[in-house]
Amino acid sequence: MAKENVSDLDFVDDFHFPALFDNEENQEDFTEAKHAEEMQFQVGCVIISKMNKDNPSSVLMTGALPEPNHQEDGQPSHSFCDICAERKESITVVTCPGLNCKAVLELETCRIKLNKGVIDLWEDALCQELISVSQRFYCPYKDCSAMLVNDKEGQEISEAECPFCHRLFCARCHVPWHSGVDCEVFQKLNEDERGREDLMVMELARDQKWSRCPQCKFYVERTEADIVFDYRQKMTRSFEYLKGDYYIAPVFLDKVVCFIVKNYIAHLLNTKVPLILGIWGGKGQGKSFQTELIFQAMGIEPVIMSAGELESERAGEPGKLIRERYRTASQVVQNQGKMSCLMINDIDAGLGRFGNTQMTVNNQIVVGTLMNLSDNPTRVSIGQDWRESDVTNRVPIIVTGNDFSTIYAPLIRDGRMEKFYWQPDREDIVNIVHRMYEKDGVSRDEVISIVNTFPNQALDFYGALRSRTYDKSISKWIDDIGGVENLGDTLLKRRKNEELPVFTPPRVV
Repeated sequence: MAKENVSDLDFVDDFHFPALFDNEENQEDFTEAKHAEEMQFQVGCVIISKMNKDNPSSVLMTGALPEPNHQEDGQPSHSFCDICAERKESITVVTCPGLNCKAVLELETCRIKLNKGVIDLWEDALCQELISVSQRFYCPYKDCSAMLVNDKEGQEISEAECPFCHRLFCARCHVPWHSGVDCEVFQKLNEDERGREDLMVMELARDQKWSRCPQCKFYVERTEADIVFDYRQKMTRSFEYLKGDYYIAPVFLDKVVCFIVKNYIAHLLNTKVPLILGIWGGKGQGKSFQTELIFQAMGIEPVIMSAGELESERAGEPGKLIRERYRTASQVVQNQGKMSCLMINDIDAGLGRFGNTQMTVNNQIVVGTLMNLSDNPTRVSIGQDWRESDVTNRVPIIVTGNDFSTIYAPLIRDGRMEKFYWQPDREDIVNIVHRMYEKDGVSRDEVISIVNTFPNQALDFYGALRSRTYDKSISKWIDDIGGVENLGDTLLKRRKNEELPVFTPPRVV
């Protein structure tokens, strides 16, 4: 071997090795570019020597080498090794690796020197060039990467199977199959959100109805009903539908406003402040409506429940719901900086005992929950572990009903519930009915005449009376639009720009 190495070096010009090892003075004249070119030239000489000895019949550039920088146009000027060829494995047009040489090498010319792996890669690249770029793509799995051909151009195909590794992928997005995520949604995701684990989290979030934090983009589970944008849409009420100038009875206003303010400054008062205000009285006296008018006037955004939510087929659900709604009202105060409260309408219909009716487990749990809220208004759990920092803002609770004597006595006792009996006097009735009839052009004197004609009636009677006065005018309007037979077509199937006949309100008095 040593002798062969020496003979190999016989082809090296004696000029170049002194240039590598001489002193600094000689190296200054030997530039870096010249050095690189001369070194490649000498290495080529060694390779040619080796090839001539091993395989004298080889035609891979074994002819006489031209002098450096004197190549003919279009012809390769230097020898190259298979390492250089392997670096060109993904390119179909392979140029000579010599410096400043742009000659193109052919596969058949280089085949005798290249190994089988490089030849296969070169042949695959040449085959791929025969297929249109718009038709070819590759299996997205890194351990496969087989070239595939889309032979169904113009057709919408998303889910496909690789014929080599037999795994599913998305033909539209050219990625592993993104189960449960539409292509439009997937393509809008960032690159760091398209992993298999990320898609699994997205599918789980959709099934669990998780929401995404608008700031950090992390998925969060709503366990305490404390996502701000849900408050307005689902739980709280802001009373935009209350249009007009309604009358609020002064006595009612003073009682509700004073109670709410006392609860918000309870920590400043040296006295026991009940958490619950119970407003009770006869049916149809406007207890709930008057309360809502006060909420609107004070800018309060309450959480409102009905008696129908105080029962469930599952034991404990209504009690948990009350705690959740109470915490929601507390979060409105904390997150939005608005006053809020929890209001339960017709509580005696859900908790009252009438005749031989029996109290259910849920009735008992709801009563116990309200009693516990009254005693501990700032420590409200909905099932999670207690935390020292988990302190809820105190918010008042207002309940309405017709007969509180049917409710469990310890709940309505003084200290837990402040009771207010609402019975509007004649002046309140006249003022409320006058505002009710004002749009119909009815004067105050005419309202007094109506109240005198129907004395001792609840407020809902006068609302029903006003509604009945419209019946005759509505019957006439039905005849004007074509009668009962054409009513459905006229109301629901009219053209977009077609207007209904004008309805003329009746004269009430």
